[in-house]
Amino acid sequence: MPAEKDPYYLRGMRLEQEGKHEKATAAFERCLRRNPECAKAHLQLGILYEDMLNDAVSAMYHYDRYLQQVTQGDDADMVRRWRQRTETAYYERLRETLAPATVAEDPKPALDSPTESDQERQLVESVRQLQTEIQQLRQQLAQPASTADARPVAVAAKPTSPPPEQPETPPSGERYYTVKSGDTLSEVSRQVYGTSKHWALLRDANRDVLNGSDRLKPGMQIRIPSLKSSTEPKG
Repeated sequence: MPAEKDPYYLRGMRLEQEGKHEKATAAFERCLRRNPECAKAHLQLGILYEDMLNDAVSAMYHYDRYLQQVTQGDDADMVRRWRQRTETAYYERLRETLAPATVAEDPKPALDSPTESDQERQLVESVRQLQTEIQQLRQQLAQPASTADARPVAVAAKPTSPPPEQPETPPSGERYYTVKSGDTLSEVSRQVYGTSKHWALLRDANRDVLNGSDRLKPGMQIRIPSLKSSTEPKG
């Protein structure tokens, strides 16, 4: 069943646009129980877990599941960049958590303090354990046991792709974005601002184009307001 016809996927999109992130997550998970290979549901869950729920491991899992099905094209390149960014931030947080405290009066490390190689091994072990746990959980929720995907979640950094295409800037100075098939306000916000949190700003700036709806249509030209001169929406 296409994502656009799945009632749980549509419910998740509506709840996400309303800022009800936990309920939207639950709706997308229900969609995956019915259709474990729904790439768009995996993508929306990746965005929610990274931007709104601060769960990097779950975000990487769903980005990987999306990329297993969508392997080429601009959307795949964009999601690879998001996935790599999530992984980089996750490793940085782990390093900060596991880094030994610095003692001002004694700059020399204690004899029994962990070496750099010890810290690296701890990082790798922590990542492996977390990935194993989240993979098992997602398989239980999203797939029947007989068809569970046994492939591990990849942790290797993906090749760096060219930066995303910037919105068009006409002579008037206003920026516009041309909507592609499958775009949502959250995804456009993520592309142009680096986060999906400003979807309401896009909606408010394009009320005359959207005509009271939050749905985007391919070919539609929407304004991209500057964050510096606009009031940011509540997350």
